[in-house]
Amino acid sequence: MVLRLAASTCNVLFVCRSNGARSLMAEALINARFDGSFAACSAGLAPRSGTLPLVAATLQSHGLPASGLRTKGVWEFNRPEAPIFDLVITTGDDAELDASPTLPGRPVYAGWRIPDPEAGPDDPKHRRERLEASFQLIRRCIDLFASLPMEMLERLAIEESNGLDLDETTISMLSETLRPGASI
Repeated sequence: MVLRLAASTCNVLFVCRSNGARSLMAEALINARFDGSFAACSAGLAPRSGTLPLVAATLQSHGLPASGLRTKGVWEFNRPEAPIFDLVITTGDDAELDASPTLPGRPVYAGWRIPDPEAGPDDPKHRRERLEASFQLIRRCIDLFASLPMEMLERLAIEESNGLDLDETTISMLSETLRPGASI
């Protein structure tokens, strides 16, 4: 659970059930919008095969690149050559947070409850609307979380003998508090 606050780049892994929409959109947003202060990957607990064309279209409609995105399983990040993550954020429900894998480096785990855009009517119009709603919510969560002053995060940090830990409950509470429509 060590968040390397002094590191130049905060490595973030976004996890959802299928790595088909929410976590992929979060990965694309972080990597396109932050100049090296954050670097993101995404993975699924049970990844689907291939990305959804509507996800690529949603990203491209916001000027974000979709090339290079691919679905991945969380097990890919237990390999020795995998990046060490500072933060793992699930973009689904509590069951997904509970099922998050144990990864090297003791990352902080947090959960953002983003509704599954694949749940609901299967017609293209409704799927596009759900993807857009998920994209907007993910963008808002990322923008708000990334805009927290480092001093605020440092004040929330807890000194431990094995490094600087940021209480994962605090991260989750901040993330939930900062969700659009949440009461503060």
